[in-house]
Parts: sequence; structure tokens; C-alpha cells
Amino acid sequence: MQKVNVEKRVSKQYVGSVYPECAADMLELEELKAAVKVMNTDLKNIGAKCDWGHPIRYRVNVKGREAIQKEINLRTGNCVSYDSFGDIVGGIANAKRLDVYIHRR
Repeated sequence: MQKVNVEKRVSKQYVGSVYPECAADMLELEELKAAVKVMNTDLKNIGAKCDWGHPIRYRVNVKGREAIQKEINLRTGNCVSYDSFGDIVGGIANAKRLDVYIHRR
């Protein structure tokens, strides 16, 4: 897992970036997901709560970056890589790079 554009990132939840064509990167992503799953199970078993009394849990969020195939915006006619919600057009399958974040639920 690589750190890409770390100096420009605002999010503290950013873990790293993986490339879908690299089997080692995808294996590392699956290991990270499994580790978070085990951590959530442990937090549930000990009954960990936040200051407001809600259970503490974490989730792995994968966002696609650098679209392989851009789409044409029907309103403007320009090629776009992201939709109005900030997600890559065409989903994860259309991404050259995947950014990995760990967020608290």
C-alpha cells in the first residue's frame, strides 16, 4: 500500500492507495478489511462505547481514483471523471487507483 499525495490530503482517515491490477495490493486490502472486522468484534465483545453512549465501530471505505474511461457530461459536453457526489464514474471497476480510508461508524 502506497501513500499518494500525502502533503495535499486533509483527511486523517487516509490509510493508503492500492492498484487493482496488483495482486499483492488487493491481498493487502483484504487483510486490512479482515483486521478491521476482528477489531470490531473485539470492540463489541468488550462493550466499547463513545462519550455519547454509542458503540464504537470502524469501517473500511474504498474510493476509486483516476478514471480509466471518462464519460461525457450531457449538459456541458465535457469529459468528466467524477459525478456530482464525488464518486468516480463507472464505479470501482473504472478506477486506476483505489484510495483506502478507515472511518468510524
